[in-house]
Amino acid sequence: MLWWKLRGLNKKGNCWNLSQHKYWGNSISVWDWENKIIDGFNKDIQKGDMIIIPMQSGKQAVGIVTSIKFENDPDDMFFGKFRVVDYLDSLLCNEKFAKIYDYMKQPTSRYQKQQDVFYMRKDFYNRQ
Repeated sequence: MLWWKLRGLNKKGNCWNLSQHKYWGNSISVWDWENKIIDGFNKDIQKGDMIIIPMQSGKQAVGIVTSIKFENDPDDMFFGKFRVVDYLDSLLCNEKFAKIYDYMKQPTSRYQKQQDVFYMRKDFYNRQ
């Protein structure tokens, strides 16, 4: 039944942890929980991406972005819809999901890749 829960997931997409994306120019938040609407400022989020939503209970819910609409001004502002899958800890019990999750949480955004290259170069030049 895992494949049914994960329908619409882009396995080559990004995994966004909402607790880590709450800063100016890089924010993603749940705007309306009942209607499952997210909003924020981020150019890299796409349909099919996974979102990790911190809950008041301390658990983390897993959602899948089902639609995204970017605004014209500012151009990185978006509104989208998502679907809740399950709690993260119960999904991680499944070996297939654990592999997908490990792959998706690797930094893949353009900004993150630029930061990684910058620090790799910095380390390289500091060693010489």
